[in-house]
Amino acid sequence: MKKFIIENDFWSLFPNARIGVVICQGIDNSIKDEDKYKNMICNSEKEALKYLSNTEFSSNEVIKVWREAFKKFKTKKGARSSIEALLKRVNNGNNLGTINVGNEEFIPLGTDENSPPYEGEVVYKDDKGAICRCFNWREAVRTMLTENTKNALLCIELIDERRAEEFENALKDLSKVVQDSLGGLSKVLILDINNKEVTIE
Repeated sequence: MKKFIIENDFWSLFPNARIGVVICQGIDNSIKDEDKYKNMICNSEKEALKYLSNTEFSSNEVIKVWREAFKKFKTKKGARSSIEALLKRVNNGNNLGTINVGNEEFIPLGTDENSPPYEGEVVYKDDKGAICRCFNWREAVRTMLTENTKNALLCIELIDERRAEEFENALKDLSKVVQDSLGGLSKVLILDINNKEVTIE
């Protein structure tokens, strides 16, 4: 039996946080309808821009909340939340792509060396090591989703309590889209300070 557990150190930093988990099993993650996915991404990009009403990027509430969160633990220099990275990309007019087919040349700086998390850094990890560093900044190659992925654990973090309804709707929508588009089964679980672990398999 595999469990997803959030340790007490996290809750001491973020006592009101909620972590949503969508457990996907038996999915077919190969691209079947690229136009459909491109349209979904395009519509999502337009929707995302609604959260950037302030012309100064860092002054938008959705960015400020995560920057404040990242001040609560030691981070790698320049690390920003995934939401900030995605919103910045969209704000700059750079479209997000569908899943990469895996033959694109990419040699990232520093990936040939182990880059372990700092002491006290918020990470997702398993028994082999870190999966995602700096809360939700950068994921490990070892656990990345590919066209061959059959089972997946997808997380959405809530640190801004005012957005609880959006958080819950996002989890439901993600679960539905995965199941409708990729088949298999998916279920949603939510962890909080009173519910720190769930069985995932």
